[in-house]
Amino acid sequence: SREGEMKTVRNIMIVWLVSGLWHGAAWTFIIWGLFYGFWLVVERLVQKNLQPEKRLGAGVSLLLGGIWANVVFAIGMIFFRAQTVENAFVMLRSFGDLGPLSYGTFKVLGVPSFELAMLCVSLCILFTVDYHIAFKSERPARISSMPRLRTVAGVGLCYYLLLFGVMGRTEFIYFQF
Repeated sequence: SREGEMKTVRNIMIVWLVSGLWHGAAWTFIIWGLFYGFWLVVERLVQKNLQPEKRLGAGVSLLLGGIWANVVFAIGMIFFRAQTVENAFVMLRSFGDLGPLSYGTFKVLGVPSFELAMLCVSLCILFTVDYHIAFKSERPARISSMPRLRTVAGVGLCYYLLLFGVMGRTEFIYFQF
């Protein structure tokens, strides 16, 4: 809004409240929308008033901002997917209690060894590529000009999707209401 900061804050909150209502007529969706709206306002005010790029440097600011964005997203998704507000708060309270997390836990959850190893490899590849895109912008441009590498990556991605993709019938989220 060109009418001042307070009207901009109001508009952001209205948009996210309406977004929550659009997703469903439940308190969890309203909280989800207001939660994201609140953190967008906070991010806007931090960027404008504290200017973290100048204080911390662009790289550290980008890294911390990415971590923070993922934390806010994950917490918001708890409200989005919870059946009730009470269930969401039960999930939030259990964040600190991971229980006995071990290889056996993954086996009980039905995650085979191969899939667990592929998850670790995939995360390493993801973080490596993300690092190069964010901090070494000349490398992705140079690599993208290699046609054989693009073909190998595309075929590898197709195999990966065939191996690990969800191929069964899954219910679309909006049919759960």
